[in-house]
Amino acid sequence: RFQNCDNDEVVKPDAISYNTVLKAWARSGHPSAAFFAQQILQRMEELYSQTGDESIRPNVFSYTTTINAAAYAGGTIDERQKTYQIALDAFQKICESNYDRPSHVTYGTMFRAV
Repeated sequence: RFQNCDNDEVVKPDAISYNTVLKAWARSGHPSAAFFAQQILQRMEELYSQTGDESIRPNVFSYTTTINAAAYAGGTIDERQKTYQIALDAFQKICESNYDRPSHVTYGTMFRAV
């Protein structure tokens, strides 16, 4: 529902609003929180890539929060492997990014995901 606002000129989500939703998922304890966080991060990346709109560009907080959602996910060994892959993908993207770098918090959160 939140993502449906992307094309609304009056209500236009920005990185802050997306990051707020990412943080909510990371803190939710929901078994699929990492998956939902990954989807939100991918949406931010797509929108930024398509529009070049700096207000929607994912930042270090976006990537770190996605890693955090994966770090605290529970579940079976298979589920933990999938969430670890989500964390690793987010970490690799921020490391390869041209517009932001991982912070000390990103590294610490990645260690927790391992």
